[in-house]
Amino acid sequence: MSQDVLETSAVINGIAHQLSFEDPAHCQEEITEKDEKNEKVWALKKIVQGMLPGQWENTRRPYKNEEVARVHVLRVDINPNESHVHSRLGVFGYEAKWEKATRKDYWEWAIPLWETYGDLIPGKTDIPPPQHLNGLFYERNKGNKEKAETEAKRPVPSSEKHDSQILS
Repeated sequence: MSQDVLETSAVINGIAHQLSFEDPAHCQEEITEKDEKNEKVWALKKIVQGMLPGQWENTRRPYKNEEVARVHVLRVDINPNESHVHSRLGVFGYEAKWEKATRKDYWEWAIPLWETYGDLIPGKTDIPPPQHLNGLFYERNKGNKEKAETEAKRPVPSSEKHDSQILS
C-alpha cells in the first residue's frame, strides 16, 4: 500500500470582530427591512446561502430578534501582507524512493470522501418537513459524490512541475 500526500494550507491573519444586532430585546417582533441591512443579518444570510444555496427564503418568518442575538458571527478583516497559502507535494517536500518507481512496482488507489446528508429526523412536531428539503439533500449528496470521485481520479502533478510552479 502506498500513500501520497499533497498538502495545501492557509495562514490567515487579521482582526476578528463580533458582529452585533442592535436592540435584540424586543423578542417576537419581526425583523424589518431596515434591520436586514444590518451586517450581522446580512452575514447570516450569506452563511445560509453558502451552506444551502437558495434556502434563505425558506427560513421561518417572522423570526425572533432574540434568535439573531444568540448566534455569534465574526467578521475578520484579513491582513493580506501577513496571510499566506502554502502548497507542498509529498511530506515536507521529500519524495520517497518508491515514488519514482513504475506503476508495476506498487499498488495505488484513491479513496474518495464526501459529505453526505442523512434522512430527516422529526422533532416535537406533527408537521411534515418541507418538500424542497428532500430534493435539496438528494441533489447535494449526488453532487458531493460526483465531485469527490472526480477529484480522486485527478492525477497528482509531478514534483518537478509542482516545485517550479511554487518558485515562479
